Amino acid sequence: MIATKEDVLVSLVPELFAEAERRYAVLKEVSLQAPIGRRAIADATGFTERVVRNLAAELEANGLVTVTPAGISMTRRGEQLLVDLAAYFRTRQSVKRLERELVEILAMKEVRIVRGDSSRDRTVQRNLAQEGALLVARYLADDLVVAVSGGTTLSLVAKALPESTAKVTVVPARGGFGETLETQANTIAAMVARKTRGTYRMLHVPDGFSPELIDILRREDKSLREVEALIHRADLLIMGIGDAARMADLRQIPPAERATLMTGGAVGETLG
Repeated sequence: MIATKEDVLVSLVPELFAEAERRYAVLKEVSLQAPIGRRAIADATGFTERVVRNLAAELEANGLVTVTPAGISMTRRGEQLLVDLAAYFRTRQSVKRLERELVEILAMKEVRIVRGDSSRDRTVQRNLAQEGALLVARYLADDLVVAVSGGTTLSLVAKALPESTAKVTVVPARGGFGETLETQANTIAAMVARKTRGTYRMLHVPDGFSPELIDILRREDKSLREVEALIHRADLLIMGIGDAARMADLRQIPPAERATLMTGGAVGETLG
């Protein structure tokens, strides 16, 4: 095995990596909750407030965060560095073995795992969303069409997405669904567009309409046809996976169809 320059430096001066990990942990919390106070960072990371104060001072001196009476916030340079560092720090986590196994099992190019149960712990869901946001940021580029689904995790992904100068077009990958505005695909598309120099288009169609009704709307609404065309040529699709039984309830799926899903062992659902 050929050692990288980083591996050599860590072997020679291991405390450098430990310090880098601490600064990275603080950057992640600031990115998620800015403006955030030192005590909140200490609670989230397990560091003492004194350690957080020193780390924040170093990060500010390097132009990665700003510290004001309102709290600590990211700079554009800090957000970009966070994206660049995410993959590096993950290579040193034990979950990499599990990720490699899933890549083989699922025949996918890349898989990311976040420790914990996101269905029970809001913090885990937030960490999952941030990991997804940092991954998405790597792929954003000018003139891409980005399609997004809805849901709580996708809403958190949009909030955690670092600001970008990529001029993308963002569209919802599904119609309106549920009653919570913050988790609608249209809302999330607008949030992602605001984090970039992009634009967004909205899909004013409730999820679950019959194909016949959709055909009528297509004939009557030119904008619907335009948005559909963008969705179908999307370069990047960001979607969430929900619990099959819960989503069946939310979608008011008829009992016979629900029974078929449960009998078949369905556990996850996405995009209807």
